[in-house]
Amino acid sequence: MKNNSKSHKLFWAIKVLIAYFISYLLCQYGFITLHNSKEWPLVLFLFGYVIILIGSFFYLKKLMVSTVAGYIIGFLCGIMFNKDGMDPGGGRTNNAWLIWTFSFLGIVIIGIIWEIIDKCIKSNGYNK
Repeated sequence: MKNNSKSHKLFWAIKVLIAYFISYLLCQYGFITLHNSKEWPLVLFLFGYVIILIGSFFYLKKLMVSTVAGYIIGFLCGIMFNKDGMDPGGGRTNNAWLIWTFSFLGIVIIGIIWEIIDKCIKSNGYNK
């Protein structure tokens, strides 16, 4: 039995937001020594927060979950696959933020596609 009442949807959205906030706190403050970035985790968090709010308004559970997973998985990919470099002026660079961003966006896009496919399957009656 599916429960689609407003209180159930609100409770679900709150749980996702709490999980997302905890993942932000871990990435921003718990693992700061791994990435040494102060602004970018917040920028990605705010972007994902907006996505979760939109997803909760339309009750897109798969999108909300993929946003949380994308933030965490993107962070892990950025930490594991980053490369240090030098810019032409001799300053240090690192591409972890790029890997984190593109991994995050990729997983969010997968969540959107997953929602679309699921809606199509349900509207065609294949999921009875």
